[in-house]
Amino acid sequence: MKILAQNKDLDLNLDQTAWQGMRNQLEKDRVGNHWGDFSTQAMAMKLLNPNQELNINLTDWQGIKDELNGYRKSGRWGYFSEQAMAIKLLGPTQDLRVDQIDWQNMEDFLKMYRLWHVSDFFNHAMSMAILAAEEVKITDKGLEVNMRKPKKSLASEVPPMPETKQF
Repeated sequence: MKILAQNKDLDLNLDQTAWQGMRNQLEKDRVGNHWGDFSTQAMAMKLLNPNQELNINLTDWQGIKDELNGYRKSGRWGYFSEQAMAIKLLGPTQDLRVDQIDWQNMEDFLKMYRLWHVSDFFNHAMSMAILAAEEVKITDKGLEVNMRKPKKSLASEVPPMPETKQF
């Protein structure tokens, strides 16, 4: 599946003033350690303009990942999936450390949302689809999602230990 987010006929009126406002909000979230808001803002900016430099540094990544772990520990699986999706879109090489238990919790949360909140259900389902995708890229053509080999588990595969022989 390929989703192209950019449409040349779509004019969102994102002039320099709008971009400066977004950069200011990003910096405000950074300084305030509001990492959930920071990652959501950064993801939106990257989707709107893949060439926009966001200058996410190691300290920012640590804060973003700490936010993810906080959602995990508190069982806030909707926020967890959204934060994990933002990490995957912003830094595809970042290690999410999402294991089978996390995935099961997100699936359970999705089932619960199906009954309660339809709009939240679709947002959560979208986050999980992005997380399960084999590859996700934001390019100058837009958002590209490769679902050829969806993953049931997001845990990193550990190769088997080589056989050892004793002499």
